[in-house]
Amino acid sequence: MANIRPHESGLSMNVWLDDSGEKRQVQHKSPRLKVQRNKGRVGQFDSALSVSICMDPDFLGRVRDSDIELSRKDLEKLGEWIQLNQVELLRHWVGEISSIEFGSLVKKV
Repeated sequence: MANIRPHESGLSMNVWLDDSGEKRQVQHKSPRLKVQRNKGRVGQFDSALSVSICMDPDFLGRVRDSDIELSRKDLEKLGEWIQLNQVELLRHWVGEISSIEFGSLVKKV
């Protein structure tokens, strides 16, 4: 997983890029990334939330409102960032580009 920090994305939280997981025992069926559930530079990966990589991003799995410490504006900006970088996110997901390559292509919101 690659860590995209707020100063690299323009978001208020850390984002972790995932891949399809074809080399591990548990493979993900749909493209996803993980997002820090609160604002700040120091993210807690073990409590990160899975978000779909699509034109209308959504949380994957069971998520209660109380699980999220982000504002509606933060979540809207996350959706904009995913849409803005969707092609590169999907290329990373399928292994066409590395995390380092993604870092050089990522666009800020």
